Amino acid sequence: MMKYPYFYGMLMLTLLLAGCAGDFEKINTDQKNPSLVSAASLFTSGQKYLADQVNTASSRRNVFKMYAQYWTQTTYLLAPNYDLTYQPVTRNIFSGYYSQALRDWQQCARLLPDEPNEPAALKNKLAIIELLTVYAFQQLVDLFGMVPYSDAMNIDNLYPKYDRGDAIYKDLLKRTDAALSNLTADAKSFGAADLFYGGKVGAWVKFGHTLKVKLGISMAD
Repeated sequence: MMKYPYFYGMLMLTLLLAGCAGDFEKINTDQKNPSLVSAASLFTSGQKYLADQVNTASSRRNVFKMYAQYWTQTTYLLAPNYDLTYQPVTRNIFSGYYSQALRDWQQCARLLPDEPNEPAALKNKLAIIELLTVYAFQQLVDLFGMVPYSDAMNIDNLYPKYDRGDAIYKDLLKRTDAALSNLTADAKSFGAADLFYGGKVGAWVKFGHTLKVKLGISMAD
């Protein structure tokens, strides 16, 4: 009688081992957190962060509509009273632009040459990324004055120098002109991955010229 429990035990162990002989890597791969991403998804991610930051109603990330008296609050009055010391508003803005939007677009630009693209479409995509990068840095300078720029976005440099705002504006204007010269309105770009203009290059040309006006006003002031 003792042989039967032993036999069934061995049978169960054999079946268990046979059932575990599948593709462990496939089973253990988190489908919601991919290790590889496309350039288009990084482009979209950067746009979403930028739009969220500009439009959020969170007083921990964006208090400027309260400062301009577009909005106000009745319960928490520190933000409407121009108090920036009570929570990390400036830190959230500063770190978010660098670690999310600008970082996503930097990685996107690095991946694009290795993906299948027509030459004109690739130039358009890189130029659009450049315009968005200029816009993000322009906002950072508007808010903070001196910010990391010439040494920024280098993961090996943990202590980038802070550049003067006026010098950054001048370089951003040059970068905008260069990006505009690389745009071809009748060629493709990011298509549906472009949350702002749906891949319409002509709209990005208008954006670039508007950006030049904004930079010019900032430099004149």
